[in-house]
Amino acid sequence: MNPRWLRILAVAALALLDAGCGIRGLRRELVEPRALLDVPHEQTTLKAHLRNGRMLVFTSWAMADGDRVVRGIGQLLDVNRAPQPGREQEVAVDSVALFESDALTIPVPVAALTVMTGVHVVLTAFCIAMPKACFGSCPTFYAWDGTRQTLVAEGFSASVAPALEATDLDALDRVRPRDGRLELTLINEALETHVVRHADLLVAPQPAGGRVLALGDGSLHAAADWRAPDAAVGPEGDCRTSLARRDGDERTSLADSTDLARRETIELTFDAPPAGPLGLVVTARQSLLSTYLFYQTLAWMGRSAGTWLASLGSADAATRARVGALGLALGGIEVQTERDGRWSSAGEFRETGPLAGDTRAVRLPAPPLGALHVRLEFARGMWRVDQAALVTLGDAVTPQRVPPARVLRRGHDDTDALARLTGAAHPLVTQPGDTLTLVYDLPGGAERTEIFLESRGYYLEWVRDAWIAEENPARLARMFLDPRNALREMAPEFKRAEPGIEAAFWGSRYAR
Repeated sequence: MNPRWLRILAVAALALLDAGCGIRGLRRELVEPRALLDVPHEQTTLKAHLRNGRMLVFTSWAMADGDRVVRGIGQLLDVNRAPQPGREQEVAVDSVALFESDALTIPVPVAALTVMTGVHVVLTAFCIAMPKACFGSCPTFYAWDGTRQTLVAEGFSASVAPALEATDLDALDRVRPRDGRLELTLINEALETHVVRHADLLVAPQPAGGRVLALGDGSLHAAADWRAPDAAVGPEGDCRTSLARRDGDERTSLADSTDLARRETIELTFDAPPAGPLGLVVTARQSLLSTYLFYQTLAWMGRSAGTWLASLGSADAATRARVGALGLALGGIEVQTERDGRWSSAGEFRETGPLAGDTRAVRLPAPPLGALHVRLEFARGMWRVDQAALVTLGDAVTPQRVPPARVLRRGHDDTDALARLTGAAHPLVTQPGDTLTLVYDLPGGAERTEIFLESRGYYLEWVRDAWIAEENPARLARMFLDPRNALREMAPEFKRAEPGIEAAFWGSRYAR
């Protein structure tokens, strides 16, 4: 990283850490609706998280209409936490997803931006025992694969704040439409608030004898002549069987015990590569290492996590691009090719999230005569690789965009949710446990089409109380200023958690 940016990050870190020192006295509690009368009004705010994703922050309030309404002076914040002027407000208790009371040791605007905490009442024993392995996800999408409903995509996994809202493209290469229609089940399975701008299908006709693949820039291209590697060798030896096809038999490894960024390589050999423009197809997903590191970062932020994340909204694009220090240090799956004994990078596979694998192609340079040698290089224990294949890349393909035709909630049409996903001014907001069925009418039926899901939005993590106890401004500053050394420091801690992290993660799932 450029030394200038190190200095900028240092100044920003120190400024936010100073703000965090003023937040340590914050006492935040979940409040059951029946207990609202018992919340003290002196030096306390009451935050009402509405089911549509907005938030009301009351500085003074009273119960009205037989305790069915909260009425008082407050400030309304939209889903992006943009504040409206303070005035008389009222809200029906049954329209509120979550109440919080905050002892006011910090200014009201800061309290309004903090990440939701106090959710220990719904944590399972798994999550209590291993807080950094609590189940977390972005929106998850399930579909029929010909045998059962299966997880096929997770949307915008890296968008953990409004300022990081992004578009995500996922290949739905396992879905099986029925009767010219595709149904996706959208679930909020974690302790998070999801803000979904749209969830459209991109549908492209398959070329004769081939498929359609997405490249890293989001463009779609025809692909033919798929070939599994003739040899695949990793540190463990032969791993060709695991990489030969898209079948869920993933090649995995464990993280290094002294440096979480330590690299490993898999060398692929294709004895007789086809002529023409070539691409390497990779199907993979992240391990739970990335989840652990994200939650550890939130834990060190502690009660100031909301302030940190909210500060991204006023940062310029260059600064926001550089705050993902750990992600840059860990990297994705780098695809390298060999010519005359020298290895050079052809591109990188990147996909955030440990739940659903995605398929992308990396364009390769013209191969030398004879066998083609390709190397996959990535951080040990960071990736689960399901398939690696060689293809001939054809022309770019222009897909047809298909928004949902219907949205169902508990089997009934939800016209408001449909409007929010198809161009309404306000996006769809889901809370933990919300489940929707998105119904798409496919153009010209479902025969010989390639389907991708394009979703856009962001999500807000609910910080767990168990994380707050680990608030550590010094380690947080070191992580931003020196991520390579931070990954070495965290290696022994992660290795102690690694044996049980998978069971803890899936065992602490909030909803299915």
